[in-house]
Amino acid sequence: MTVTAIDDFVFENYSITKLVLPNTLTRIGDCAFINSTSLKKVIIPDSVTFIGNGAFAYAPIEQLKLGSSVQTIDDYAFELATITSLTLPNTLTFIGESTFENAVLKTLKLPNSLVTIESGAFSHSVLTELTLPNSLQTIGDKAFQYSTLSTLTIPSSVQTIGDRAFRKSALESLIIQGKGSSNCLTTGSGKFTSLGTDEVFGWKDGENIVCEP
Repeated sequence: MTVTAIDDFVFENYSITKLVLPNTLTRIGDCAFINSTSLKKVIIPDSVTFIGNGAFAYAPIEQLKLGSSVQTIDDYAFELATITSLTLPNTLTFIGESTFENAVLKTLKLPNSLVTIESGAFSHSVLTELTLPNSLQTIGDKAFQYSTLSTLTIPSSVQTIGDRAFRKSALESLIIQGKGSSNCLTTGSGKFTSLGTDEVFGWKDGENIVCEP
């Protein structure tokens, strides 16, 4: 039998300790391995393009290798994973809502293909450094809320920043590129098409924010 997809909830609550996925697989469905509380290592083959909503949520994954063809990681896919280091493939365009919320990622490399970081994707993360790619257009609501990031540069490609995106984060300095040297937090031509509340960055008056032309 040639397996091309794992359907929704197929292995929910299973006590899987080792997982080998075939190179014919293209899709991992919603909640496919949710609550697999013994699953520590996962290798996603290069054939997989889609990882569904909550696919590995609440699994204590310590080692994760994503294949070179993944385009979408949907909502809650790796919530509460114990991965400390991860490189995302250069095919990835979308990180869903709360995908890595409460994960213990310390090192993360985002690809130059990434367009969207959805709501709460890295909320409560322990990242201390992160480089946002020049392909990024949208940072969702609460995307990095309560994160431990201390510095960050937002590239000029970003047009939308959601409500409370960096609220209660540990940011000490922030550089916003390509929005002009003054009033860069307002919306309009050449600035942001959408900007959330004044708690976007956690600073009421925007201190320690540098706007670059």
